[in-house]
Amino acid sequence: MAAPKKLRTMFGADDELQAFAEHWLSGPGCLSGASSLAHTDGAMVACLYRDSTFQVELCCVPPGFVIPDHVHPHADTIEVPVAGVLRLHVNGKDVYAGRCDERVQRLNRGSGIRINHTDVHGTAAPVGETGAMFLSIQKWLGCEPLSVLTDYLGRPLGEGHQEMLDAANL
Repeated sequence: MAAPKKLRTMFGADDELQAFAEHWLSGPGCLSGASSLAHTDGAMVACLYRDSTFQVELCCVPPGFVIPDHVHPHADTIEVPVAGVLRLHVNGKDVYAGRCDERVQRLNRGSGIRINHTDVHGTAAPVGETGAMFLSIQKWLGCEPLSVLTDYLGRPLGEGHQEMLDAANL
C-alpha cells in the first residue's frame, strides 16, 4: 500500500489528527462510513466517517451564507475546501486577506486549515456566488463524536440552529 499523500495544512501540527487526515483522504473507501445528514438555516452537514475518536463531515453552505464566530469545544479540526470560496478567519485573522477569490481557490487545492478546539473561527466574508463545500476532519477530545452543528459555542446560524443546540443540551 502506498504511503498517504502529505496534506499541506495551515496552522498544522505533525500529530495524530494530521496523520489521520492524510490516511483518510488517500484511502479508497473514504466514503464507506457515511452515517447521518443534518441541515439547518441553509447549512447542511453529512457525516462521512465516524469511529470512537475521529470523524469526517462534509459541510455545505449556500451563496451569501455567513458563519458567525464560534468554537467547537470538544473537537480539533482540519478544514479541507472541496468547492467554492469560503473565506475563513481564525482567532480574528482572515487567513486569505488580500487575495482574490480565484487565488483563494488555487491555494485551497490539496490543502487544509487547522482549527483547534479553542480557536474562534467563522467566515471573514459571505460565501461566494456558487456556495461552498468543505470537509471537516475531526479529532474528538474526551467524548464520542457529535456533529460540528451541535458541538458549537457562539452565535447560532439561525433560529433552527438555536433549536438544534437547545435540543442537544450540551
